[in-house]
Amino acid sequence: MPQNKPLENNSCRRYWFAIPVFIAGMCAGYFLEDIWPGAGSVLSESTEVRQEGYKFINPLLECENSSARISVLIRSFRKDLLALVALHSKRGDISDTSIYFRDLNSGPWYGYKEQDKFRPASLLKIPIAMSFYKAAEDNPGILKKQIRFTVERPMPPDRVQTITPKRKIELGKEYTVEQLIEAMIRYSDNQALFLLYGSIPDSYLFDLYKALGVENDVIEKFDGELSVKSFATFYRILFNASYLDRAHSEQLLFFLSESEYENALVAGLPDGVLAAHKFGEGGTLSAERQLEDCGIVYYPGRPYLLCVMAKGRKLSNLEKYIKAISSLVYGSINSSMRKK
Repeated sequence: MPQNKPLENNSCRRYWFAIPVFIAGMCAGYFLEDIWPGAGSVLSESTEVRQEGYKFINPLLECENSSARISVLIRSFRKDLLALVALHSKRGDISDTSIYFRDLNSGPWYGYKEQDKFRPASLLKIPIAMSFYKAAEDNPGILKKQIRFTVERPMPPDRVQTITPKRKIELGKEYTVEQLIEAMIRYSDNQALFLLYGSIPDSYLFDLYKALGVENDVIEKFDGELSVKSFATFYRILFNASYLDRAHSEQLLFFLSESEYENALVAGLPDGVLAAHKFGEGGTLSAERQLEDCGIVYYPGRPYLLCVMAKGRKLSNLEKYIKAISSLVYGSINSSMRKK
């Protein structure tokens, strides 16, 4: 059984209960009408995700409060974001998209079709890495375990990897689990993924999915579908160090910050802005392509989470679209911070 450890998550403190009810009622109609047209009567509700398996404690992993969607920042970029989606759709750059944004300091979030399902592809390398780091909390030696790369496994026809890693693990060599995690996250090496996936100890991956309430399709299939909002939860518990311990949360986010792929989300950021992100791609070369890029952007004093999934015929157009979304959101954050 995992060791009992204090988990820190300050994002769920409900300070809004201190606000007099009549003020909350007056404000709700104004703000909610802008974010959800016609939703002035919607009441806020919260959802908590807690880690099971303990007798005396009930650790809080993360909390979602719908009232946290009320945000001046979100209202400032929402219309421009929707206009950008419409523009790229009209051009034929994208056929479908899902977007999820969250202010990681105070919790306001915004989603566009955030509950739609998509195939996360290489994004699932993150929970696999998390599973090994969770296992390392019970057995630290697992990260030093050696695995030999003996056979290269081909990719399925519908999962062609066109964004190829600049560095790959080499046949015939042995690698530690942590070296394979770095190759899988930093360079998106699929052969490292295959080696690790076959070596996940016990039920750590299953336990992680169940703890977060991830869709059954992902639990039951290696590459099932889930929503962009569900996937964002992995980043939130890494940022809050509420599932893994602080050292392993920090290490994994460092590997994500070293990702060599810079043509989508990172391309929309100014030079020098740090982002811990992971991309995924899917689809066949002759049919519809899919690209997603999801990560934490460490804007000084106001870190935020941005996840964008897009489908379309050309990968280059999907990259330009995600870059444009990233640039728009960063510009809104930057403008709001300069006004303070």
